[in-house]
Amino acid sequence: MIFIKPSAVLACGAVMLAAASLSCGLSGDARAQNLNTLYIEATPQPLTTTGDTISTSEISALANSDFTTIIFAFLNYCDPVISGGKPTSCKTDPQDPKWVWNLYDPYDQGGVHTDLAKAIQALADNGKAVYLSIGAGSNPETFNYFTNHSGPDIAKAMAGLTRFMKDYHVTGIDLDYEDSANTPGAPLASNTTGFITLASEIAALSPRPPVSIAPYTPSDSDPGEPELTWPLTAGITADAFTSVRWQTCALLNAGLTASIINRQYYSGGFVADVPAAVAQDLQPFACPTSATCGTPGNPACPSLSINAGTLAAGLAPGQNCQTAPNAPSSRAARKSCAR
Repeated sequence: MIFIKPSAVLACGAVMLAAASLSCGLSGDARAQNLNTLYIEATPQPLTTTGDTISTSEISALANSDFTTIIFAFLNYCDPVISGGKPTSCKTDPQDPKWVWNLYDPYDQGGVHTDLAKAIQALADNGKAVYLSIGAGSNPETFNYFTNHSGPDIAKAMAGLTRFMKDYHVTGIDLDYEDSANTPGAPLASNTTGFITLASEIAALSPRPPVSIAPYTPSDSDPGEPELTWPLTAGITADAFTSVRWQTCALLNAGLTASIINRQYYSGGFVADVPAAVAQDLQPFACPTSATCGTPGNPACPSLSINAGTLAAGLAPGQNCQTAPNAPSSRAARKSCAR
């Protein structure tokens, strides 16, 4: 499946809203950049030839497209359940986990799939930022693993991740932290610590890859961005951990700044008033970093300050070409919609 995943893209270094071309920044007056981001959920051939796939020639063709950032989804640390000769899910108690691409092993032939690696390298050689996305809705296994394991297990997982990135010419990581088992207002699953651990491990890599996040908006009935307290894992509910604030602050605590915020305005229920949601997301907020953060004698909390400027009446960021109402069903139509 090929589609523009977010309804709007916020690019950070400064943090920016691309669709509306607003001025903003962590500091100073960095100007908004126009990002044309492609999110590919289709499984690359030859990992599999069944289901929703994308060929190496289709990937190579993107090298000459006007997309600036290409995100491949989804990579997860998983011990696959094999049924009928195919992977179907991840074991809840992994015994021999590995990094799998939509459940398929990218080293299933004893090494790298050379044609696939060359196709991805062509993207990077043509100036595309190439990311892999870890996680996804109803795919908590990676964050669960990083919550429940430590020491050599984590070191092995990170060695596998860096090997994959090198072999397949991927330079960025997208953390798509969702868990459909959590509903707004419900207690948050314990794998928040896994998100933080994974972020910290990524921050320790050399060279350090850029990291994007893909937070999503709760339903219109629960649109708020909750206030955050220290520690970030205490008393957090599902509507908080999916938010721009929680994920941004969790990265900052790990020593990272999100390179892109792939804001999803459709998950958890369509947001009827997208401009209002965008405006709310762009409000300044502070990240808690310790129990005494901001008190006299202590450094102030890091602050994500964004000047939203003025949103034009009726502004709506780019159409989501997968899940928007009346979205086109065929790949060709989605490509046309995305472009």
